[in-house]
Amino acid sequence: MGGRGALYFAFRLPSRFAAVLSVSPISPITAWGRSLAQMPVWLFHGTADASAPIAETKELVQAIEAAGGHPRFNSLEGRDHFILDVYDQPDVYNWLLQQKRRGSITQKPTGI
Repeated sequence: MGGRGALYFAFRLPSRFAAVLSVSPISPITAWGRSLAQMPVWLFHGTADASAPIAETKELVQAIEAAGGHPRFNSLEGRDHFILDVYDQPDVYNWLLQQKRRGSITQKPTGI
């Protein structure tokens, strides 16, 4: 549940992260959209993912957009849940390195 975990931590502690990249998140929560709209988000999901339906990720993308965010979303045609080769793309690392955290860390983790 790494894709969902990345989204959760970015939602829960947004001041700690410059951006979030999520691959095949299982059951992302659309209520996180408002918080995630405040940071760069890049999501990848396979259209043939039987473990984590792509429809739920599309709903999260819509929730982020509705809150004023501009997430990047790559729908990988015919791909299933196992799309870790996303990390073989230099663009992923270039994008991550371009992101800068806004402000200072204002929240301390509690009970995580």
